[in-house]
Formats: sequence, C-alpha cells, structure tokens
Amino acid sequence: MQGKIPNTLMETRIEFLVDARIPDTYVDEAHLRMEIYQRLGEATSLEEVDQIYEEIKDRFGPLPEPARWLYHISRIRTYASTQRITLLKQEKLSLIIEKQVGKETSIKKILIQWPKTPEETEKKIFSLIAPTPKWIQKIECTSVY
Repeated sequence: MQGKIPNTLMETRIEFLVDARIPDTYVDEAHLRMEIYQRLGEATSLEEVDQIYEEIKDRFGPLPEPARWLYHISRIRTYASTQRITLLKQEKLSLIIEKQVGKETSIKKILIQWPKTPEETEKKIFSLIAPTPKWIQKIECTSVY
C-alpha cells in the first residue's frame, strides 16, 4: 500500500426514474455492454467517466437517449461519491439525499422540479450536492445599530 492514496470515495446508490442504459441496438454484443457497465461502476473521477464515453462515441457513434442518461447518471454518481453521499433517490417532486457524516447518516429531502434532459438534471443535482464553501459556513449574522 506504500505510495498509494487511500480510497475515500463512498459507494453511492442512484435511484432515478429514467431509462439509463446502453441499448443493445447501440452496442449489440452483451459482453461489451457488461464491460462498459463495469468500467463505469469502477470510475472514480468525472474525467474517467468522460474518457469512457469518448471511447464509446468514437467506436459506436452518437449516444442514443438512454446512453446519454447513463452518461450523466454516471457523472452524478461519481461526483456524489466524492461528497460522501450514499444515496440519491428521485421521487415525483423531491430528491432524497443520504450522506455519511462521520459515523452518522444525514438524510435530506429536497423539493425539486425535475429537469427534462440529462444535461439539465446533472447540472441541477451538482448544484444541490456541492459542498458549501467554508467562507460561507463561517459567516455569522450580526446586527450593527
């Protein structure tokens, strides 16, 4: 283990109500689809997810809608794992976020109007799970009269 940085990523479960997959009409060989799913599941950075999808597009062409959803869900899962989030669950009008805080689990339910596209969904989720900057956390309200 000498010279290696310990893995501090959390296993993040995503439960979204979208069709996020690699269609067999896009990649017709099952073993290739399984290999892609495996690589996406093991990705630990947004750059790694992007690289996998660049390879897919180079080999198979433009992404169909379900594969676009899978790409953005993979990016969301990867980013959420760096934020110690263990669950992101889509409900009709809300998002449930479970986050590991020390030995405790914090659960938040946020009302949300769900975007229609995978790109907008990624942007919205990233904004909701990004850490609050320390300088904002330290601001205290005081009244000066």
